[in-house]
Amino acid sequence: MKLLPAPVWLSHPVADLEMISTLLQVETTDFAALNAQRETRRVLAATRMEVQQWLAAIRRRSATDGAILAMLGEDAPMIFRAAGTTIAELRTAVQTLPLTGPPGAALQARNALLALGRDLYAGPDRTACAFGERVHVADSEIGKLLIVVDGLASSRPAGWRAQLERAHRDVITAQRISSGGKHPRISREQAVEAIRLTYGIAHTLVLAGAFIA
Repeated sequence: MKLLPAPVWLSHPVADLEMISTLLQVETTDFAALNAQRETRRVLAATRMEVQQWLAAIRRRSATDGAILAMLGEDAPMIFRAAGTTIAELRTAVQTLPLTGPPGAALQARNALLALGRDLYAGPDRTACAFGERVHVADSEIGKLLIVVDGLASSRPAGWRAQLERAHRDVITAQRISSGGKHPRISREQAVEAIRLTYGIAHTLVLAGAFIA
């Protein structure tokens, strides 16, 4: 898990901050000293607020990363880094599933699926399906994604065929299930399946080199 940058004040020992707090309790009538105490109290209050916000952000990030690992497996951090913003909404889907419910999470998985086709497609306009008699046309993000998968199946060693054939089937299944997010009755299990299928497609594409320019 990648931690957020620590606040600047953490470069100083905690004992020094505690000592400052102790010194502020000393009574004085000196005008300059009083002004110094007021300014120091202001800085310490701002510091406490900053540390609370920083720790809260760390807790939120840890909870999200924990949910991602539990749902998608230990490869997930590497896959999300490799795929970058293309599947950013998939991370959001895992994070918001307990908050916004299955429909929103399923639609976010769908957005990530469409982004895979949109971001990875580089032609041709149509191609014969590597796993059947159909012809895929680049008239939609799903059509573009199927062309990407078929292209990898044609250019990668034979050992990749089974994984890419599964990815090909999963594209169609993930589209069908994630589109169910438009209906409020979609179940949590269906939303989770849409997330996992889309992640599995991204996982295969990353390992197959689709994200290498």
